[in-house]
Amino acid sequence: MFGNGLLTNRDRQRLVELRRDFHRHPELAFDEHRTAKRVEQELERIGYSTERIAGTGVVATLKGNLPGATVLLRADMDALPVHEQNTHSYVSTNPGRMHACGHDGHTAILLVTAEFLHRNRMQLPGNIVFLFQPAEEGAGGAVRVIEDGLIERYQPDVCGGLHLWSDVPTGELLVTTGPFMASMDRFDITVHGRGGHGAIPHSARDPIVAAAHLVTSLQTIVSRRVDPIEPAVLTIGSIHGGDAFNVIPDQVALSGTVRTFSRQTQKDIETWIRTQCDAQADAHDVTIDVDYQTAAFPTANAAKPAAWFRELAEHIDGITAVRLDFRTMGSEDMSYLLDRIPGAYVFLGAGNPEVGACYPHHHPKFEIDEASLAIGVELMARYAHDASIRFHELASA
Repeated sequence: MFGNGLLTNRDRQRLVELRRDFHRHPELAFDEHRTAKRVEQELERIGYSTERIAGTGVVATLKGNLPGATVLLRADMDALPVHEQNTHSYVSTNPGRMHACGHDGHTAILLVTAEFLHRNRMQLPGNIVFLFQPAEEGAGGAVRVIEDGLIERYQPDVCGGLHLWSDVPTGELLVTTGPFMASMDRFDITVHGRGGHGAIPHSARDPIVAAAHLVTSLQTIVSRRVDPIEPAVLTIGSIHGGDAFNVIPDQVALSGTVRTFSRQTQKDIETWIRTQCDAQADAHDVTIDVDYQTAAFPTANAAKPAAWFRELAEHIDGITAVRLDFRTMGSEDMSYLLDRIPGAYVFLGAGNPEVGACYPHHHPKFEIDEASLAIGVELMARYAHDASIRFHELASA
């Protein structure tokens, strides 16, 4: 099934065509209507039946001809609210929207993976579930597909996925066991005081002073409450209050994010933020409201699926190196799938300055090296095959 020449020249051409088509027509979270329709058309052309999930998500299932487990492969489809500054022939046609994180490539990779496996289904073990997920970029797409019955409807035994990564050269594979991407929480805090004249502050309850003390005290959470060998970030990214130089406002609004590699630390920091807010409210005779939202758990790979990805690397032309220690404080809602289904999520290098793939993710000039697409298909196809066999063997032992 996996001899030389895994992909045809037509497969390679389709990968680029599909990726560029998705890149020209980026759509934001839960608005991926054209993208979902194009995915459905491609899958139905291949011979699949498709189902919708979470509105704009698409699922297709392939039944193999040999005993094996059910493997879920996932790609995200949504773009970002970024105005593209590239000048290539396939630049975004939707102003203010751009595939600035590689999801166009992920979608193309999974479509061609589905086509390759369908061609070889008579030699395929188990079942493969292809999930084209909406709304990864902080809008809760993974949570929505789970709430819409993904696990109950398709009963996956193991899952897998990849992320193209422009920060490392094309062909470098990043596979880490355990947590390697951070959780992502957002908090919005409102300090309610009593406004007044800047010249008579004693008649007011100043929310700006309270907010200033609060910002300082929140910075002690990571430095003084979190174990110093446990990575954590608490950032205040926005603060707004007042409109005039001589007027004390009624309220101040702050917002920020928390990142950790530990579910327990994630919970603890929320508790400590609320404690600090209560303390500053008492100290300054104001009231403080906290809206705390979890957008992603830490993304953690199960040991055996991560090992299966690592072992595949030596069989794939184009993979030049394997790194086992990659970690980032960025987040990924694949974490919700990995929390419910054993599996692994890997990063595949797609950086190449010669083709402009040298800008960070979410940058208006972000680009990927399209040579990484074929490597991604072979990686996903081989993982689906091997994970199905190996999980079945583990379950039968």
